[in-house]
Amino acid sequence: QPTNAGTMALAAQAAADYLVELRPQPGIVGVSWGHTVAAIAERLPEGILREPTIVQLNGGANSLTDTVDAGSIIRMIASKSRDPRTALLPASAIVQDRELARRLMADPQVGKTLELAARAEVGLFSIGVLSPHSVLRKTNCITADEVVGLQEAGAIGDILGHYIDRFGRVVDFELDQRTIGVDIDSLAKIPKSIAVAVGEEKSGITRAVLYAGICSVLVTESKIAENVLSVEDR
Repeated sequence: QPTNAGTMALAAQAAADYLVELRPQPGIVGVSWGHTVAAIAERLPEGILREPTIVQLNGGANSLTDTVDAGSIIRMIASKSRDPRTALLPASAIVQDRELARRLMADPQVGKTLELAARAEVGLFSIGVLSPHSVLRKTNCITADEVVGLQEAGAIGDILGHYIDRFGRVVDFELDQRTIGVDIDSLAKIPKSIAVAVGEEKSGITRAVLYAGICSVLVTESKIAENVLSVEDR
């Protein structure tokens, strides 16, 4: 999606500054992936964390063209930390069927990583809008037909691959059971759950995330903030 590069840079810097100032320093940091989280990782200063465990919050996507995959982001944060440990989630964000998802969750490496991710003191993720141009669509994690079906069911965007409506409720139960990652309830329980939203088209999904209490910290641009605050509670 076309977002203002300058605005993205400012939001990424603001999120990086917030992470730098956290006291006490978090021991377990959970991160998602994508352009926004990669931009934040790039702006973190050297020596930001001592002995952190940096863990992937949700499954990845193949065919990403640059360094916005979870592995690259986690390695970058680790390279700027002292004595880091890392935990990658070796699975796709959304898999083909529920049985495969169930078997993957039962795999020790996937299961232990998700347990660790749910214990994170800080979770860093971006807010995704539902569109044919979203990264989950472009990387074929969901099909064009599924995008249409989600829109018809009331979905407006995703958090860690979980598609939600304007009240923050998961929309497609079958699809959600094929989604590999920390669930919405666990994400909401992370003490510092940091959501980042850039691009005015994300106003609706940002409001839904706030309405449902999914994040405790929001880093966003003034236009989204204005749009969110101007909508009267229904």
